[in-house]
Amino acid sequence: MRTTWFYELDWRQKLQISKLIMPVKDAIKDRLDGIPGRYISRQQNGQEFPIVDWTMVRHANGNNIGIVCPDCSALDGEENQLRFTLLRSPVYAWHDPAKLEDETFYRWTDQGEHAFRFFIWEDTTPYKLENLAISEHRQPICLDWTDGQKS
Repeated sequence: MRTTWFYELDWRQKLQISKLIMPVKDAIKDRLDGIPGRYISRQQNGQEFPIVDWTMVRHANGNNIGIVCPDCSALDGEENQLRFTLLRSPVYAWHDPAKLEDETFYRWTDQGEHAFRFFIWEDTTPYKLENLAISEHRQPICLDWTDGQKS
């Protein structure tokens, strides 16, 4: 079974982070996160990790749920919750311990309108999730190259 979510956000925050918290029915044993060219097993310990396009949660009872999220690039989770990092708003190229001056103009990251897509699959495989993620990045383009026929 496939479920699709579309989520839109107009982000104007500064020095903040936006996360989408997704609860799942059963406790999560571990998860497989998409990484460049493959996937990696990670624990649900609250630590944020980068992901590429998808994650698959595995339950102790053997069931799994796959989530393709081509617009997210990080994820953390604890117990039966996944927390997708949607947006961050630091100053461009700002790093601790640098201090931000009150009177200075800064450009903030991730400002404005954003759209996020989530595709949720029950009982899937990493191979299927990776292919669905690729299809979301390479959507078909249809063009009419003809001018029609002359009579």
